[in-house]
Amino acid sequence: MFGDATVFLISHAPDYPSQLGMQPHRPPREDEPRLQELRREVLSTLAAEYLPLVLREPLRGARDCTIPLWACAKAGYRDGGLAAALLGRLVDGSGKLLQRANGQGHGLLWWSLSLAPAELRRAKPAVEALRVSEQRLMTRGVVELVSPSCSNILLAAARLQSGSEALYHHITERLAGLAPDADCQSLANSLYALGKLVEERSHKPREGDLQRLGDEVVQRLATARDAEARGRVLPASAAFTPQELSNMLWGCAKLARSASALVRPLTEAVGRKAERCNAQDLSNNLYAMAVLGCSGVDYTEAQRCLARAAVRLMKRAPTDFTEQALSNTLWALATLQPPGGSHTQALVDAALAEWRRRGVVGYTPQDLSNTAWARAKLPRSEGPDPHPEPYQRWFKAAMQAAVQAGFGGSAKSQDWPNLLYALGLARHRPPDTLITRMAANQQLRARMNGQECANSLWSLALLYGRLELLDGASRAAVEALVERLAGRLGQLLRGGAEAERLVEQVLCNSLWALAVMGQDALARHRTLKAVNDLVEKELHHGAVATTESESEVLQRLEALRQSGQRQQQQQRSSHSDRTVTVASVCRKDWVPQLGRRVDAAVQLEGGRRLAVEFHGPRRFLANGEHRRTKDGPTQLRDLQLERVFGRGNVLTVPYWEWRELKGDRAAQEAYLARLLRA
Repeated sequence: MFGDATVFLISHAPDYPSQLGMQPHRPPREDEPRLQELRREVLSTLAAEYLPLVLREPLRGARDCTIPLWACAKAGYRDGGLAAALLGRLVDGSGKLLQRANGQGHGLLWWSLSLAPAELRRAKPAVEALRVSEQRLMTRGVVELVSPSCSNILLAAARLQSGSEALYHHITERLAGLAPDADCQSLANSLYALGKLVEERSHKPREGDLQRLGDEVVQRLATARDAEARGRVLPASAAFTPQELSNMLWGCAKLARSASALVRPLTEAVGRKAERCNAQDLSNNLYAMAVLGCSGVDYTEAQRCLARAAVRLMKRAPTDFTEQALSNTLWALATLQPPGGSHTQALVDAALAEWRRRGVVGYTPQDLSNTAWARAKLPRSEGPDPHPEPYQRWFKAAMQAAVQAGFGGSAKSQDWPNLLYALGLARHRPPDTLITRMAANQQLRARMNGQECANSLWSLALLYGRLELLDGASRAAVEALVERLAGRLGQLLRGGAEAERLVEQVLCNSLWALAVMGQDALARHRTLKAVNDLVEKELHHGAVATTESESEVLQRLEALRQSGQRQQQQQRSSHSDRTVTVASVCRKDWVPQLGRRVDAAVQLEGGRRLAVEFHGPRRFLANGEHRRTKDGPTQLRDLQLERVFGRGNVLTVPYWEWRELKGDRAAQEAYLARLLRA
């Protein structure tokens, strides 16, 4: 029969190695190689006795399964079928046992499955257990959750990529309500987990919940800072560890909390504990600060502390830094561009030296492209050559790695354009093989965004210039890639909402690049010509849409043109000083010299051409006596039109004068006639 002693033995199994084979009276470190091995040995011994009981004896409650599951996950024990048997008992009878679990039990279940092997997570009992658990958790008032369980569920959901948006909101709301009484680890894990859910599940946390969690962290950071200033040591449970600080800063980066009041005190705390950070935390902290835009004097000290600690650790234990950590560190420094200082430059030099020592072969495509971008962006030593030979040798080695067969297969869609953009910045022309492989990558057609297309076209224009001057192989490779990039840009331009997100810089840079590469770049392929037409159409779109008042102005101008011929003889014979004859009216006429439209281009008898613009409320300032003052863009627009049509030939219809006419057609036509005659 099950008893408390049995469950107690299982639950404490992960702690036994400190007495069995580890050094007595010293808590083992998690990174000690022997620790996990001893844990598995202990669990194996206990599981051999426990498994038969699970299979044949009645269970008293869910804890008889959830606690052993947690112990297996904690110890990394995956043998013998114990975990599978425990899950099976939990979901027997439509999950009758799991439905009686308390909040801690649900938290242990999610956390344990998040560390389980993939085959166990995919098994039917595991899927069913998570379904039943979510159902119970979402039933308000049934399961009372405490803060560790909330953070465990959020963290596990991020790892498992499981659970619904409603569950995330429910758990976060509960944790935010518990924030004043939550332990530091739960607060840190929750912000980290929410960042992971945003990144991997496109979760959208509620601002109020994030604010309450952030406020509590800010208060505790202030308490810790004051205690440190007074020389007091807070209990371990009341202070954040370096890893917890790092996790929260990383979470803020993924949550895009750059404007949060939490960011600055968090970076200050990270800086104060920099010497206690491991290599991964140091890299993550710099990376998060770069993503959050933590530049300027407010963050200089924290960056200096992190850089100094990273240099010391890199000299003492360089292998502690993974390839990704080195890449992220360089990327962060290039993004932040911290003010010149010995510690920052020392970190750049140390990271690059470690790159050279290891060589570039074996780095992931993302690591390689990020480092290439960082190398191109980081300032180089002063000298007559802005791109010295050692610098170019690094890019040559990087290109050799990039053309290996394994690179293209594992590269993501953004890795190729990032690498090509870095080559453009470095003025380093790659081998034709790399361009050919990039053009052949199917992800580019489906996943590249407008900025990546524009950056890639810019790099090709800078690196290759006019395509007709290239040799046959290079020209064919570049033209194939240009067609692929332009084709993708064309897809985006035809994509409705996607097209609206293409900023002017993307369109202008793309057209500039195509122009640099010569007319053949536009005329050779139908796809490229279509892109040019689409871009031109996008630029022409300008202000085609009209307001009701603007339409009235255009209609009355057309009415003046139609009546002009009938009135011409009568006006001449009477020598009327009100005579004005409109020969033509071109609505929304395209002005190629300006690359934009004018509301109406009017030609009078005798050949004089006028520009007529209706100026609505958006063309003027909005406050007090300035309400009839044209804003800067409108003043510039009118000045540009004068350069094309001539001084005195740009006429404006202010919205308040048109409103005073109150829709009277005769009065409107008389107003416009006076305006044209003047």
